[in-house]
Amino acid sequence: MASGGVEVSRSSRRGVLLALLDLVEVYIALDVIEVSVVTSLLESAGMEPRIRDMTIRSYPVTVGPLGEKRVAVPRLQAGLARETLRRAVEDGVLGSAERIL
Repeated sequence: MASGGVEVSRSSRRGVLLALLDLVEVYIALDVIEVSVVTSLLESAGMEPRIRDMTIRSYPVTVGPLGEKRVAVPRLQAGLARETLRRAVEDGVLGSAERIL
């Protein structure tokens, strides 16, 4: 039983889990500092960002396109994530809206 005496079926829990795993990329960061800022912004807004590391490991450089990291959130949070990131650009926290997907 879930809290409050309401029973949650196994299929309902599975549906919630699948919704959380249905990720949408919302930002392309070009270095670890930028990805840290973006994930912090999203987490402070109550979201659960995930990072997809696209770094090409055969090169010693891990910034710019060779160090690209993509930030994703559950599909249900994508609109809020994009709005949060646009506000961060307007406030000068992020440099450009071009990498918001």
